[in-house]
Amino acid sequence: MPWWHLLTERVPDLHIRARNILRHRVTRNFISGTTLQIFSQGFSLAIVIYLARILGPTNYGLFSMTMAIMAYFILAITFGLPTIGIREVARKNDAAMQIWWDVGVLRTGLAVVVYGLLLIIAIYIPALRDMRALLILYGTSMFLIALLPDWTFIGLERMAWPAFAALIGGALTLGLLFAFVRSADQLSAALICIIAGNGLAVVILVAKLRELSDGRPQLIIPRERLWELMRPAFPFIFASLSSQIYGNADLILVGFIRGKAEAGIYAAAYKVVNLLVIFIGLISMAIYPAMARIFKSDPEKSNAFASAMTGAMLAVFLPIAMGGTLISAQLTRFFYGAKYAATAKPLAVLVWYILLSALSVSFATALLASNEDRPYITALTGGALIDVALIAFMVPKWGATGAAVAMVIAEFFIFLYLAVQARRKLKINFIQVRILFPILISTLVMTAAVWALREHLMVLAVMVCAALIYGIVLGICFFFMYPEPRPED
Repeated sequence: MPWWHLLTERVPDLHIRARNILRHRVTRNFISGTTLQIFSQGFSLAIVIYLARILGPTNYGLFSMTMAIMAYFILAITFGLPTIGIREVARKNDAAMQIWWDVGVLRTGLAVVVYGLLLIIAIYIPALRDMRALLILYGTSMFLIALLPDWTFIGLERMAWPAFAALIGGALTLGLLFAFVRSADQLSAALICIIAGNGLAVVILVAKLRELSDGRPQLIIPRERLWELMRPAFPFIFASLSSQIYGNADLILVGFIRGKAEAGIYAAAYKVVNLLVIFIGLISMAIYPAMARIFKSDPEKSNAFASAMTGAMLAVFLPIAMGGTLISAQLTRFFYGAKYAATAKPLAVLVWYILLSALSVSFATALLASNEDRPYITALTGGALIDVALIAFMVPKWGATGAAVAMVIAEFFIFLYLAVQARRKLKINFIQVRILFPILISTLVMTAAVWALREHLMVLAVMVCAALIYGIVLGICFFFMYPEPRPED
């Protein structure tokens, strides 16, 4: 029985409408984007592993802290402008090039101001002395990010192109790293390689956007237009700031409290987890434009998306969390080597953050598409405050593992709050019990198999066997527990 039928059958005939939509633009958008994204993330994983092994825990910690601190400055040129831009492009496809130009000019102006602020902070704050040159160098990437048009392709529902650009940019970065970064002290060279890859991605996407658009954008932007973009985007600064605090404060605080080597240990675990979180965002981005477009005409369709998305997220990421907990030590040895043995504990905790994040995104996507921005902002703000408070308490004693536990607890709060708000405002329920049982049974069988095999097979072989066992058991459960109804004579 198709999973969208089971997940949406509580509303009569709703599964039929959800199926028809999922078969068309959203499905093609997601599959094409995901296929390329898998290869792109393969390059990203190779970059993380290569840098971690070459730089070692201490310098990799310094490198990762630099990237985490820069995320706050990049936030200042982002605001909620891409989110607002996606909405506009989704509703006015023909104006995509002009919308990109309007947003790009505004973000470039912000980048000039923010880079000046970065120079002052990097030069005059003693605590940043070790990473001063790195911050100033990597700060130049803000001007590329300001003009990055990846969000326009989300609104156009052509997600294959951002994934393709990231793939080519990642390939260039990895090639340059192999060629020019050979020792632990070449941090600046590593950043230059990353900037070059980002620059190529921008060039590819801008060229494709011009090809898809009729004519050139109007270069002179009225002041009223800039304010028109800024006004709805401004509230997102709090959500974005909360998201950055939530996503990067742990790494920064671990580095300042426990040292650069401990930050490198934590960063190694978090980078692996973050690659999976990117796929969650990809799913959300594939569905978001369609939900935003149809919400006014038929809110039930948006609710069907959200319901189906929740069930699919649980089915995919619950087994990943269970299996990842059991084989975290083997994964750490396989990816990073013996120097990063301490990464196993925080990795075993952070895999549960993946599951909670996936479930949270299901409800957040529905709320944002329905113009219910406040619950999303409140959830992220509350989660960030909880995360920072717990980090301050747990990191001095438990280091990287304490930071991982803090993140999972904070994400659990976000999930609960968004689930309650989605139920109250949009009448979206959590997964049905009859759907939950097959997922739980399949996960338990898979977990037992991983436990039995993990000491006898290579970690990749264990992962392949686990995926096969889970898929087979899940299919059997659905087939026998919920057979297709026979048509009446």
